[in-house]
Amino acid sequence: MREHTGTRTCTVGIRERAVEAGRVVSDYGPWTDVALPGLDLPPQGWKIHVSARPVTLLSTVERVLPLLLRTPCRFKFARTTEAMRELNSHHNRPGAVGKGVTVYTRPDDFAGLAEKLAAELVGVEGPGIPSDRRLRPDAPVYYRYAPFAGVYGIDGNGDFQLVLHDAEGRERPGAADGRYQPPDWLPDPFTGQPPSPGGSDREPVLLGGRFLVPGAIAHTAVGGVYRGSDRESGAGVVVKERRAYTGEDLDGSRDARHRLRGEAAVLRRLEDVAGVPRVVDHFRHGADEFLVTTDVGPRDLRTDVAENGTYTTPERDLERLGRDLLGLLDAVHGRGVLVRDLAPKNIVLADDGAPSLVDFEISSLDGDQVHGWTPGYSSPAQERGEPACEEDDLYSLGATLLYAATGTEPAARSTRAVPDDGRARTLLASLGDGVPPCARAVPGLMSPDPAERRAAADLLRRGGDHPPLRAEPRYTVTPHSLPALVASALEQTRGVARDLLSGRGGSPGGRPSPTNLYRGAAGVGTELLRQGDAESRGLARALAHWTAGFLTLRRSLPGLQDGEAGTALFLAAAARELDEPTLADAVRPLARTAPESVPETDYSSGLAGIGLAQLQLWRLCGDGSRLDLAQGCAERLVASAPAEGLRACPPDLRDHEEVTTRLGFAHGVAGVAHFLLCLEAATGDTAAGAEAAACLEVLAGFVPGLVSAASAPEARPMAASFCQGLTGIGGVLLRAGSVRGEPRYTGLAETTASHCRALAPKMQVACQCCGLAGVGEFLLDTAGLTGGAAYRDAAVDVAGLVLVRSAGTPEAPVFLDHTREPGGGWATGVSGVLSFLRRLDRGGPRDWLGDELLAARR
Repeated sequence: MREHTGTRTCTVGIRERAVEAGRVVSDYGPWTDVALPGLDLPPQGWKIHVSARPVTLLSTVERVLPLLLRTPCRFKFARTTEAMRELNSHHNRPGAVGKGVTVYTRPDDFAGLAEKLAAELVGVEGPGIPSDRRLRPDAPVYYRYAPFAGVYGIDGNGDFQLVLHDAEGRERPGAADGRYQPPDWLPDPFTGQPPSPGGSDREPVLLGGRFLVPGAIAHTAVGGVYRGSDRESGAGVVVKERRAYTGEDLDGSRDARHRLRGEAAVLRRLEDVAGVPRVVDHFRHGADEFLVTTDVGPRDLRTDVAENGTYTTPERDLERLGRDLLGLLDAVHGRGVLVRDLAPKNIVLADDGAPSLVDFEISSLDGDQVHGWTPGYSSPAQERGEPACEEDDLYSLGATLLYAATGTEPAARSTRAVPDDGRARTLLASLGDGVPPCARAVPGLMSPDPAERRAAADLLRRGGDHPPLRAEPRYTVTPHSLPALVASALEQTRGVARDLLSGRGGSPGGRPSPTNLYRGAAGVGTELLRQGDAESRGLARALAHWTAGFLTLRRSLPGLQDGEAGTALFLAAAARELDEPTLADAVRPLARTAPESVPETDYSSGLAGIGLAQLQLWRLCGDGSRLDLAQGCAERLVASAPAEGLRACPPDLRDHEEVTTRLGFAHGVAGVAHFLLCLEAATGDTAAGAEAAACLEVLAGFVPGLVSAASAPEARPMAASFCQGLTGIGGVLLRAGSVRGEPRYTGLAETTASHCRALAPKMQVACQCCGLAGVGEFLLDTAGLTGGAAYRDAAVDVAGLVLVRSAGTPEAPVFLDHTREPGGGWATGVSGVLSFLRRLDRGGPRDWLGDELLAARR
C-alpha cells in the first residue's frame, strides 16, 4: 500500500487527546480512524462530512476535535495533507472529493452535532461535496444518508456494490457519486420535508444567465464539461466547469480554477488559429468558474476510432490526419504555446473530419509551465517534469497517430521507466499490408531522441519516405522465450490470489465478487490448479477453502461466469486435484438453483452456462442430481426455440450489439448451442441434439455475413472476441464439426480463425473474454482439432501481440487487465493470459468449456 507522505494530520497532541478521551486511534490507507469502544451504531444512517483543503486540513481537525470527542461517535480524517490533495485531485471520483473528515453518529446525535460543527467552522473554505447536501452556505459541513459499514449487494454482473436498505428492506445503491441523491423513504433531517420527485435536478440548467446546458459530456472530480447552446446567438457551445479548491497544490497557491484561467489565456492567444475553439465567455458562479467556448465538433478522435474503425483506408486517411494535426501544432507553436496534452480525447472532429485541438489546461504559454501529462501520450521527459519543449508535442502526435492506425492505446507504464524500445514499431509492423505508409513516421515521432522527432515531423510535412517498419526482435515470442513469459504471468497470478485472500481484490475496474469465475477466486484458482509447483497449488488450496467459507456467509448469483455454478466447479476440481474431502462436502449444497427460476438463457449468467456447469459437476462428482439439473436447463432452452427465433427475426450483422446479444457465445445462441451439443454428446439427449443442430445451422448461415462485417474498416476489434464475436462462434462450429463429422462446420471455423488472426493486431486488450488470449485459445483449439500447424504459428504471433501490449519490458513484462492496470481476474486479466500462454507452451485442454464431455464422441 502506498505510504501517504506530507504533513501528518494526526499530530502527537491530537492522538494523545483522543486516547485520553477513551478512543482507539488507528491508521489505514489514507485515513486515521478514531473509534469509541462499545459504541453501537446502526448499519446505515445520516453521515456527516466536513470538507477540507490540504492547507486547512490540520486546523479543521483541531477545531472539530473537541466536539467530536464530547459526542459518542466514530470519525475518520485524512492522514496527511498529501492524502487530502489526492482526495481533491482530478484523479479521484467525484463522490469522494472534499471529504476531509467523516463522522458516524447515533441517530439522536446527528442533527445537533452537525449544527455545532457548522457553527464552529463558519467562514472556513473547502471544495463542494457534490454527493452531499450542504447544511449551511457559510460552513463546509455536508450530509448524506449512507452505509456506515461496508454492506455489499450483488449487481447484475455478479460483482459487489455498496448498498443501503430502504424501509421495505430492498437494496438501493449506497455509493456516493457526483450528485446528491436523498433516500426517497425518509424526510430531510433538517427541513423535515420529503424528497422532491426524481428528475427535477436533471432539467436543463441556465449558466451565466445565457448558456442552456441539458447534460454533461463528462463529470470529473474537479468539475464537469457540458455541451449546450448560447441563447443570445443560438450557437452550440461547450462549457467547462472548474470547482473551487479542487486539484489544489499542497500550499493552496493554485487549484483547478487557475488552470482554467490559463486555458482561457492560451485560447485568447490562439483565437486566430483555425482548428482551435474560440472563447465565448469566462465567468464565475459563486466560488466556481466556467469557461465557455465554441463547439468545434460532435465527437473526439478516441470515440471516432472506437465506433468507426482505424485510419487505415482511403476514406479514413492517416496521412491527412497526421498532416492536419502537425499543421495545427506548427500554428500553435508559432504563437508561443506548447500543447502538452495532445491525445485522442482532446482532438475533436468536425462533420467533415477536420480536427480541432481542445483542452489547454496544462499547456505552456511563453514558458509558463504546469506539471501534468496523459500516460502513454506524453513524452517521458514531460512525465518527469522536465522543461517543456516543442518535441514533447511531437511525441504526443506520434502516440496519437499510433492509436489512430491501430485502435490500441500506447503503453503507459513502460514510458515512465524507459523510452520506447521498439514497442510502437512492432505494433505497427503487426498490421502487415494494412499499415498506412504514413504510419512509418510514428516510431521517429516517439523516439527518445528529440532530434529524431524533429526529423520525422519534417518528413511528414514534406511527404517524404520514412524508414521501413521492422518488428523489434525482443517482442517476438519463440519456444525459447515462452517459458519466461509463462513464469512472469504465473508470478502475477499468484499476486492476484494473495490479494484476494487478503481482501485487496478491488481495482479501477470495480470490486469484483471474490469467488466467481469471471474476476474472482474460481477463475484464478482453477488456473493455479493447472500449475505443477507447490506454491501455486498451495495458493489454489487456500483459495478453495477461503471460497467455501465465504459462500457459507454470502451466496451469489447462480450463473457460470458470475455466480455459484462456476465457483462450485472450481471447488469440485480442487477437491479432486488436491484430494480434499472437505471441499467435496462444500460443493454439495452449491449451485442448486431450479432451472425454472432462471430467466436468462445465456452462457455467462443463464441456463446455458449453468447447465454446462452441472454437466461437468456430474462428471467430477458422480452426482446424478446434477445431471437432472442440466437436463432441466436444456428443456427450458429447447422450449424457448432460439433457432426459430433467429430465423424469424435475423439480427443486423452490422450492429455489434445485436451480434453480441443474439449470436455471441457469452450472451447469444452460440453459448446455447455449445451446451446442448455437450449434453447430447454426454447423454445422447435427442431433443437437445436436435435444437443444437438447428442452432448450428443458423450460426453457420450467418458466418459469411459476420466475416464480411468484421472485415469492414469500421468494424470494432471486439468483432473477433470470444464473448461477443467470431472467436466464440467459430469455437462452437469447430467443436461441432469434430463431434458431428461435419466438414462444412470445420471449414467455417477455419475461416473465422483466419479472420480473427487478421483482426488480432487491432484488439486493445490481452484478456480472455474480449481480447487476445481468447483469440489465441481459439487458434490453439483449431490447430488441435484440424492438425493445421499454421494455426499454432498464428497463436504464437498472438502471444507476441499480448507481449507488446504489456507494460514493463519484454524480459520482465507486466500483463494488464481490461482497465490497463496490472492484475485482474481470469476473464479480464492476467490469470486468463496465463491460461493461454501455458497451453501454448505445454499443451493441455481448455478450461470451462467442457471439452472433456465432447471427447468421447470424437
